[in-house]
Amino acid sequence: MYSSVARDGRRLGVARAPAGGIGAVLAGAIIGFAAVANLINMPGSGSGSSFVIPLSVALIGTLAGIAFLGPTAPRIMEVPPWLLAFAGFIPGALVAPLTAYGQEKAIGVLFGALLCLLAAVVVRTRRAAIGFIGAAVFIGFTASVLLLASDVSTSGGRATLEGLNPLGPARLAGAALALLGFSAIVSLDRVRLGMAAVSLAALTVPLSALVGAQTRGPLWAALISVLITSLLAASNGTLKGRRVVLASAVGTILVTFAATTFLASGSRLVSLQSDARWALLRDGLSVATEHPLGVGWGNFAVTVGPGSDSHTGGRFRYPHNVIVEAASEGGLLGLIALATLIVGAFLCIYRSLGDPERRTVPAWLILTVLIYALLNSFVSSDLSGNRLLWAAMGASAGLGVQGRVSGTWPPMSHRVSM
Repeated sequence: MYSSVARDGRRLGVARAPAGGIGAVLAGAIIGFAAVANLINMPGSGSGSSFVIPLSVALIGTLAGIAFLGPTAPRIMEVPPWLLAFAGFIPGALVAPLTAYGQEKAIGVLFGALLCLLAAVVVRTRRAAIGFIGAAVFIGFTASVLLLASDVSTSGGRATLEGLNPLGPARLAGAALALLGFSAIVSLDRVRLGMAAVSLAALTVPLSALVGAQTRGPLWAALISVLITSLLAASNGTLKGRRVVLASAVGTILVTFAATTFLASGSRLVSLQSDARWALLRDGLSVATEHPLGVGWGNFAVTVGPGSDSHTGGRFRYPHNVIVEAASEGGLLGLIALATLIVGAFLCIYRSLGDPERRTVPAWLILTVLIYALLNSFVSSDLSGNRLLWAAMGASAGLGVQGRVSGTWPPMSHRVSM
C-alpha cells in the first residue's frame, strides 16, 4: 500500500509538502497548549472556563488557518476514517433534554473532536511532535513549580493552590513527569548521561509536586505510562539495552512507591480506598445496563441523584471514568465511538513506530502522552475535561498516517511503503 501523498501529488499540483521548520514546531506547540488550556485555572475564577474557553477557541482558530490554507491543505485528505467515530457521540445530545452541565459537556466534546482533527492534520512531522511535547512539558513543569512554591490549602484531602482546583495543576504535572521519565530512560539507554541527568533532575519537580498535592491518578498514570512505553520500545528494538530499560522503568516505579510511602505514610497516595469513586462507577455501570441508548450527556446526576460533592454540591456528578461515562450517558453508540477512537489511535501510532524510518523519540513520547492521558481518564475528570486525550489521539493519527515523521516529507512522486 502506498501513501496518499504519493497517489494524489500530481493531481493536486503540489510538488512537495512543507518540511516544517519553526512553523511546524509552533503549530505543534499551539496544539499542545490547547490540549491542556482547560486545566489552567486563573486565581479567583472558579473553574476558569470563562478565561480558558475563549482563549482556546482563538488559538484553535489561528491554528486552523495555518493548517488549512496554502500548501498544507492536501493534508486534510489523509485524516484516517476512524476519526468519523466522533459522530457516535451525537445521539447522546439528542436522547434527552440537556442540563446546563450537559450543554457544556456537549460543547466540550465537540471542541475535543475539532482539536483531535487539527492535531491529526498538523502533527505529521518530528518537529511538530517536538512542539506538542515541548508545550506539554513546559506547562506541566511550570504548574509543578507553582504548586511547590506557592501557599497551598486543602481541598478534598489534597493540597492545592489557593483558589484553584487541585486536579488541573496535578494533571499537568503528571504529563510532565511521564514525558521526562521516558526521556530519562531513553538517555540512559543511549548512554547520554548528561541528558539523562538533566531529565532526572527535572522530573523531581513534578514528582515532588504530585506527592505534595496528594493526587493519585496523575502520579500513577505517569509512572505506569513510562513503564509501558519503555517495554514497548525495548520489544521492537528502539531501546537496545533492554535490561537497562527494564531496570530503569521498574526501578522508577519502586523508588517512587517507596518515596511516597515514606513521605506520605497513611496518605491517599498509597491507598486504594475511595468509597465515593467506587460508588460512582457502580452507579454508572447500572445506568449503562438499564439505559442502552444512554441518558444524555450530563444527565448522570439527574438519573442517580445529586449525591454530595465537596466541590460542586453534586450538580455536576459524573462516573470519573470516560468508558463508563460514554456508556451511561452516550449509550451503546457512545461506547462504540469512544472504543473505536482509542483503538484507532493506538493502532495508528504503533504502526508508525513499527517502521524504522518513523521510529523517533518524539513519536514514542506522543505514545507516552496517549497512554498517560488514557490511564488518567479512567479515574479523573469527564469526556470534556480530558482534552489532552483527544489531542494525543489526533497526534497519534497524524504520525501514523504520514509516511515519515523525520521532519521532512517525501516528494509527491516518491512512493512510500506503509
